[in-house]
Amino acid sequence: PPAAVVGAGAGGVELAFCLRARLAALGGRAAGADIALISAERPLPRRPERLARRILRDAAARNIRFVRGRVVALTADAVHLEGGEALPAHLTIWAAGAAAAPWLARCGLPVDARGFVRVRDTLEVVGAEDLFAVGDCAVLESWPQIPKAGVYAVRQGPPLLRNLRRRLEGRGPRPYRAQRDFLTLLNYGDGQAAGSKGGLSFAGPWVFRLKDRIDRRFMERFQVLGPEGLPEAAFERSLPAGQMAELEMVCGGCAAKVGQTPLSAALARLPEAPADGSVVLGLQRADDIFAVRRGGELIAQNVDAFTAFVDDPWLVGRVAALNALSDLHAKGVAPRYAAALINVPDDRDPEETLFQILSGARRALDAEGVTLLGGHTTTGPVLSAGFVITGFAPDPEALLPGDGLAPGDALVLSRALGTGVLFHADMAGRARGPWIAAALAGMLRGNGPASRAAADYPLSAGTDVTGFGLAGHLLELLRASGRSATIELAALPLLPGVAGLLTRGERSTFHEQNREVIRAIRVAPTAQVPALEILFDPQTSGGLLLGLPAAQAPALVGALRRAGEPDACVIGTVGPAAEVPLAVR
Repeated sequence: PPAAVVGAGAGGVELAFCLRARLAALGGRAAGADIALISAERPLPRRPERLARRILRDAAARNIRFVRGRVVALTADAVHLEGGEALPAHLTIWAAGAAAAPWLARCGLPVDARGFVRVRDTLEVVGAEDLFAVGDCAVLESWPQIPKAGVYAVRQGPPLLRNLRRRLEGRGPRPYRAQRDFLTLLNYGDGQAAGSKGGLSFAGPWVFRLKDRIDRRFMERFQVLGPEGLPEAAFERSLPAGQMAELEMVCGGCAAKVGQTPLSAALARLPEAPADGSVVLGLQRADDIFAVRRGGELIAQNVDAFTAFVDDPWLVGRVAALNALSDLHAKGVAPRYAAALINVPDDRDPEETLFQILSGARRALDAEGVTLLGGHTTTGPVLSAGFVITGFAPDPEALLPGDGLAPGDALVLSRALGTGVLFHADMAGRARGPWIAAALAGMLRGNGPASRAAADYPLSAGTDVTGFGLAGHLLELLRASGRSATIELAALPLLPGVAGLLTRGERSTFHEQNREVIRAIRVAPTAQVPALEILFDPQTSGGLLLGLPAAQAPALVGALRRAGEPDACVIGTVGPAAEVPLAVR
């Protein structure tokens, strides 16, 4: 099918040539697709005429047709030009160049006829000495036709910094001298490139090699991680001493909650609550959820919320809903209703932010047959989302207990660990994209399928692994059951990248609070210390931790894997009561 690229500046030209190279590589009908390069002006209108003629010649040789005209409308299968001509196009790429944001003029800033902010050679906005503008939003009064090219935006950075400092020091700014010519290099996508400098034009494979070398050297300055996930020396050298440490931020998700020690201490200081025979699970008998008798059934509820761990409200809403559902799934209760608790940041559009959060939440809730009834919203400095989840059970015996572990039971973990350390590294730019993608894939599965698969087995106890980490949640089960356990570190499934991050000392901001339970753990001399730290890593939307007779464990692992949890495995065994309840080897 035909394709079109609208705009014949540097970006449009490169896109047209690279699209042709990509279609040729696909072969078949795609290789012969017609590509139209559309512009109201000649290609590269602010670059040498010689280069424009070369581009037209090389485009024609590659079956890229240049069309002179002004686009007035787009439809699903055509580009419509002024004068009535319609060019067939099943794919249209819009690369028509920089345009000024309308709000610049609405703010009362001085703008030119195209809407760009007018600045003096010092980069100060005309008529506003304490305001500076650079890059594509600005236009120099001394050179109104300055090209909207990245080379100018990049090179305005140092003069801008210098003049900001001089302004703060009470000194006058210095002028920025824009270069009148620059090296232009355009990638054809097929191992060749074209370029121009000083009125000359050239093309060929050697031009591509030159462009590739320049581009890679430039990008290396901003490459945080190397192929093995280690910080690149070139990037660290580019920062002032100690800058990386200053970039550290408090984690979000379930890695942003009050620790077990202060939580338990605060609850212990409360006076004993009045007797209430309807309460099955509450402050006096803590568990993953709270439950009360009402008539002939049991009402089970959970409330869970966290601050955002990524800058995507839709994703935060979906994970927050799955995380809140998880506690009922861990007790074998089918969730039925939900109410939202959302805090919208002061600096965001409240309507759009709420829509995104609730849309993500509905994606999770609808799939589990849970009705969102309503909720409560507030505003504040950070984005946070949570849900109150309600479900029903016929009686207390229908709940998977937290105190039923027996000696000889096997401990089964359904999902890989490491979301806390991964997202802490991600905030500082130290986590690779595939690592975060793998973590999100696990978080977005939810525990509903695993819970339903596990319901067919004689489970003795269970919980989900969230903010207190594997060690914290396992110790809760052991203390409630009056048992001990032995964990095999080598058996613990880890998300991609986690082992290396722990070895290099990466830790979630909640890690040290979780590590306070180390006094209840006996660590074998052969245990690897970095691997040990995964026990304290806070998980967001983590998996299930289940106990059952050892003979049934292999079958349960198989059922969990068939339910979509490929990392499910046996991680340890339960023993009799011991002074130190958890052993790690």
